Amino acid sequence: MRVMVVEDAASVRQRMVAIFGRADGVDAVAEASTGEGALEMVDDFKPDLITLDLMLPGMSGLDVLEHLRERETKSKVVVLTNYPYPAFRKKCLAMGAAHFFAKTVDPGQILDLVRNDAEASAVGEGQGDLTT
Repeated sequence: MRVMVVEDAASVRQRMVAIFGRADGVDAVAEASTGEGALEMVDDFKPDLITLDLMLPGMSGLDVLEHLRERETKSKVVVLTNYPYPAFRKKCLAMGAAHFFAKTVDPGQILDLVRNDAEASAVGEGQGDLTT
């Protein structure tokens, strides 16, 4: 699995990259501190999973989601935010995010959910619970 972490806070981004980098089944981890940087990398890196902060400098996470949807990117997007309000959750899921969490979530849970979604899709069961 290829993972891209999009987060403007360097300490949070570095922690996530380190955790994903040690996880079983993760082949590569890329990182971006801005939405623009993420969009520049996504076509070349082709991540299976993108963790996306909502509040980024310049282009917001919502803007990134819109661009990813327009590009018909196959990556699963998991939104991680310090603002886990129901309105943001609803908007992100409607724009194509697979999951929406507060940043306090354990990154291992994110990988487990994405793996479960992939396994369910492979056997024709559709996606897992997308409202998590």
